[in-house]
This record gives sequence, structure tokens and C-alpha cells, in this order.
Amino acid sequence: MHMFSFQTTAIKEAVNLMKLKTDLNRHYRAELQAGENDAVSDTSRVENILRITMPILFCILVCILVVMCCTRANSPICKIFEPQA
Repeated sequence: MHMFSFQTTAIKEAVNLMKLKTDLNRHYRAELQAGENDAVSDTSRVENILRITMPILFCILVCILVVMCCTRANSPICKIFEPQA
């Protein structure tokens, strides 16, 4: 009987936790719809461009530069990657 009591208590706690989470989600959605939550709009468009777009663009340009340097026959970069015979 003791095991059944423990399982019942665990199930009740899990249900209460799910209810609490659902209530918090409803509250959060209501705040978003009302426009009261400023935490969602913390990042601006300029910050997103600087944090994401610029590093990726830099990496792409570096890759293009390395490929362009390796296509030259007398390039020092090409000599680095050239297998030694």
C-alpha cells in the first residue's frame, strides 16, 4: 500500500507541475499579445546583423580569398598545401 501512495503523490505532483507550466505559458502569451513584455524585443535588427551576418560574411570572404590564392601557380598558400614528393 505504501508504494501505491508514493505513486499517487508523484502523479499529483507531476499534474500540478504541468498545470503550473501551462498557466505560465498562458500568462506569457497574454503578455506578448498585450505588448507588455519587452524581453522579447531586446535585440534590434542592427545587433542581429552584427552578431550573425557579419561573422558569416567574413568567413565566406576568407574562404573565397584562400581559394583564389590557391589557384595561382606561384602562390605561397598553394605551396603550403602542396604534397611533398
